[in-house]
Amino acid sequence: MADCALLLPPDLPVLNPLTSLLLASGWRVTLWEQPVASPLRAADLAGKYYLRARQAGAVLDCAYENDYLSWPKLWAACQWHHKLPLLARTAILRQKAQVGRPADMVAIRFLLNS
Repeated sequence: MADCALLLPPDLPVLNPLTSLLLASGWRVTLWEQPVASPLRAADLAGKYYLRARQAGAVLDCAYENDYLSWPKLWAACQWHHKLPLLARTAILRQKAQVGRPADMVAIRFLLNS
């Protein structure tokens, strides 16, 4: 299964076009396993952290809330790669260590050894 996670600003002007694009491209977009339609409403998104899009075995998590990293801090910590802002490896490791789930600790060991 191909899996990708994006951290996006918590803004409807960003999330609505993305959702519309995904739906128009044949992705199934859900919020807590419930299908969503565009336009999204802020009241429906609050406290739910991410939208999930699925298509042909691929999963795209579009996070717009994060308990450990605010959008301004993410933006300050990102590195640019081919005009895309990517979270630096050290920031990923720091966040996973803060969360501390067993799967996060496995990911930390993997990233430190790669």
